[in-house]
Amino acid sequence: MATIISSEKERRNLHPNEIAKNKEDIQLIWLDQHIDDSGDCQYTQSLLIELNPAAQFYSDVNRCLDLIKSIKDEFVFLIISGAVAREILPKISTYRSIVAIFIFCSSRNRQYHVHLLKKYDKIVDIFTDQDALVESIQKIMNLIEKQILAFNLFDQKQKLGKDLSKESASFILNQMLIYVLKQMPQDQQSKYDMLRVCTDYYRDNSEQLTKIDQFRKEYTADQAVQWYTDECFLYKLLNKALRTEDLGLLYIFRFFVIDLCAAIETDNLRLREKSVLTLFRGANIPNEELEKLERNKGQVISTNGFLSTSRSIEVSLRFIKQTPTANNDRPVLFEIEADPTLKSVTFADIEHKTRNEDEEEVLFNLNTLFEIGSVNFDSRLNLWKIKLITTDRGSEMIQEYLTSVKKHLDDYPPIIYFGQFLLNEMGQVDQAGKYFQLLLDSLPPDHENIADVYSNLGNVHSERNELNLALKNYELAYTIRQKLLSSDHPHVASSLQNIGTIYKHKGCLDQALHYCQQALTIFEKNYPNDHVNKAINMEYIGRIYTDKDDFDTAL
Repeated sequence: MATIISSEKERRNLHPNEIAKNKEDIQLIWLDQHIDDSGDCQYTQSLLIELNPAAQFYSDVNRCLDLIKSIKDEFVFLIISGAVAREILPKISTYRSIVAIFIFCSSRNRQYHVHLLKKYDKIVDIFTDQDALVESIQKIMNLIEKQILAFNLFDQKQKLGKDLSKESASFILNQMLIYVLKQMPQDQQSKYDMLRVCTDYYRDNSEQLTKIDQFRKEYTADQAVQWYTDECFLYKLLNKALRTEDLGLLYIFRFFVIDLCAAIETDNLRLREKSVLTLFRGANIPNEELEKLERNKGQVISTNGFLSTSRSIEVSLRFIKQTPTANNDRPVLFEIEADPTLKSVTFADIEHKTRNEDEEEVLFNLNTLFEIGSVNFDSRLNLWKIKLITTDRGSEMIQEYLTSVKKHLDDYPPIIYFGQFLLNEMGQVDQAGKYFQLLLDSLPPDHENIADVYSNLGNVHSERNELNLALKNYELAYTIRQKLLSSDHPHVASSLQNIGTIYKHKGCLDQALHYCQQALTIFEKNYPNDHVNKAINMEYIGRIYTDKDDFDTAL
């Protein structure tokens, strides 16, 4: 039973910018012009918060519509009273973000709204009982969460770098992210960080708090698959983070991601001697997604997340039929040809590790590559069939890039290099900024890499031309490095060079020259022969002299 809490009133009629970030795929909203402080209303609200910690409550129709319009990365479950149904349904029936509508009214008024069930296909049913409403929402939540799927297309003709298309950039980013996460230390601190975030998010959900405490006390690495398929806090938060490429949350979940990937890889070894498997996945997907897959037949794709499939076509068809659909959705049956002998493809038969053994589940690891084989309409089944074939195609280019990454990891720890990769290789300045700010907020002030974090935050601000903020962060990095490193360490020189660069951009040429010349002295001690850092520094000093109109010295 839900516990009545004091925060329901604080959630009412909020503007979108007043609402805390939803870390799950589902956004639950209750609109009723008569929501008040009565015990019955508060109890219903607390039940809904148990289902979705980000649940919001509205008596103001316009404010509710403002929130729904602002939602981009979640799937909205909307509960409405019978009194507002006729007013609001014509306005929201075409909203893409709304996937399920529940009418909640008194039993004596139910008959007046029954006709709406045929008129609006997103209406699940009309409910007069709280428990029946909650049970229905929970059931459909589970179905929707299992069906959510995001693909990234990879154009192998494109060169890696800042000019990649958005699709290809996401593809490479996901490949890189998981590789770097696996290189990070998996210690008790990383476990603590993950559970702290989960505990805070589910602070009003007694069931999830019990699960979190159980995980804290009992979890071992060999239980990773069981915990993931239990559809508890891990399943919900991790899947949303993967689908939306939430780098901050994925970093927080590194402890569990490492274990789950390793568990799938271990189980995959047991399938190596077996023949190719035919697997299925049923889903209702937007028509534009279907058209994109059809246009890209023969291309390589990967999924943003762990892909759940079944050996049973009946199970997959059942998922399609049970899930609410919108006018723009198309029923799709994915038929997957899975070759366990491919080097870059890992998947595991987890039938006996889930609580639903009748689903005959097979789980694909992150970054599995598929080729789009065919896209056809099956008139017998009255749905679209898409054939996906596991492939190593494209993995060679990825491995070539990861080889260069390994060289960089000799110079920088994984947690630092990943942010540098975002900034320097992918040109994703905002993502890099969020990532390094997350590190600054989560690492202790005496962490061995904290100076690198400040230095890279300086790089982010420099890219944005925020010179004062860049200088502040560069100076903080320099101060820390002076305390921890020898006076002639190359990283001290890099800090001096960074500070000098900002002074040049600010037009303070004498100060810029002072810092850059100090940096050159240190670089020359460390690199008596040619070196890229020394060359960059000398080139920059030349530019400063040019700006000072001292062309002879510049040469």
